[in-house]
Amino acid sequence: RRTPFGLYWQDDLRDVLVRYGWPTWWTREPPTSPLLYSEPYVTGHSPSPAYHFGVGVHALDDPASAAADDWSLEARQARERYAPAYAAAFGYLEHQSAVFPRGDSCVVVAAYDLSDDTLFDQRRVTTALALAADERTVTIARDSGLAGDRARALVARTACQPMVMSLEAIAPRERHVARARYGVSPAPVAGEHPAISDVLLFDLSPFDSLPRTLDAAVRHVHGSTRIPVGGRIGVYWEVYGLNPGGEGVTASVMVTRGGTGWLRRTAESLGLASRRREEGIEWDEVFTPDAESHLANRALALDLSGVSAGRYRIEVTVTERDRASLKATREIQVVRD
Repeated sequence: RRTPFGLYWQDDLRDVLVRYGWPTWWTREPPTSPLLYSEPYVTGHSPSPAYHFGVGVHALDDPASAAADDWSLEARQARERYAPAYAAAFGYLEHQSAVFPRGDSCVVVAAYDLSDDTLFDQRRVTTALALAADERTVTIARDSGLAGDRARALVARTACQPMVMSLEAIAPRERHVARARYGVSPAPVAGEHPAISDVLLFDLSPFDSLPRTLDAAVRHVHGSTRIPVGGRIGVYWEVYGLNPGGEGVTASVMVTRGGTGWLRRTAESLGLASRRREEGIEWDEVFTPDAESHLANRALALDLSGVSAGRYRIEVTVTERDRASLKATREIQVVRD
């Protein structure tokens, strides 16, 4: 049986159908020569917009270390593209995520803010946080409501093991979808071995005190890793495996500029440009774990009013006497409004 292209149905056309779907419309051009008989040229146009839902080879080999780029929907030479009926527009979901060990399990926090996203602002949105160690071990947290003017967070508790994290949002009526997907490799806290959590960013208010618990930090969580120029931001982290009676430590929080290009590095090494200085604070204190949770937490307010637009790294370091330093980092981007 012939197809609209004038070709007979064969396995190659079946592969094209499976990979790209059946065309939704066709165009026809007349033969190039009026003197010679030939059939018109028929061109099929695939559904649009269409996306690449396949995953990169690296993510298949080691899903837990896969980066967001391994799940890109816009691969240039994709071997397949699909146009799902539920998605008229598909984008990246700006967010931040952090992992906090709790014995042999981990609390995963994923925060997002849709107020500046024109695809979702003031629309009814359903969001989900999925944590998958394999095809059978999946933890899901869901939320729904009207995308407003504040950040929201999804919190899920799962086993501390390598996994793929996917944070997804959909406005069903408008068929707008966004997601962020990549690998996560949390390390469970082992006995008395000290460890440090990820860094969680939270919003500051002149009328609020700094949060004393993770739950309090989540209530004021910042919805992404983007911070306005001249702004202030809070950082929250936890330390595990300390002496129950308290342990003297040296702690520091430093903000350093990232993304220095090779030309700048060469100029700095030759003395032709000054090295960018770090902004931060260092102090000594006694960290005493909570008697019930067996962890010590800290929250700090950072004033970034003297920081210009660009990419930066927040690095939290906790050093105990005669022990290796514990470090946690958070990549941020300072942006102009």
